[in-house]
Amino acid sequence: MLMIRLNRHDPLDRGQMLIQQAKLRQGLALDDRQFIQMINDSGIILNRDHTKWNYELIVDLLEGPLMNPKRLDEALKATKFVRRLLAFFHPLNGRFSLIRRSRVCHFLSPLGRQD
Repeated sequence: MLMIRLNRHDPLDRGQMLIQQAKLRQGLALDDRQFIQMINDSGIILNRDHTKWNYELIVDLLEGPLMNPKRLDEALKATKFVRRLLAFFHPLNGRFSLIRRSRVCHFLSPLGRQD
């Protein structure tokens, strides 16, 4: 389950926690066509060029449907989604590591630090 480090006694943090849990449940309840459509809409399958990727959708996929082992297995075996994303982060490829601070870093840097 998605771990959220928020103060549970603060009403705003509690509300954010409930929203995150609802997003996670919604992401796990996608049907196969919606899941494949989200992967295709992310742009990773169609383009190797990271500037054409939809980073908001990638983050939503990684924090939602791909938390489900069945969906992760499907993404690993049936598509190049995970392979291209990992190749993007690999330091020897020099793709993510050579990007200056930008929108890409803003969305994808926290993903590498998650537990």
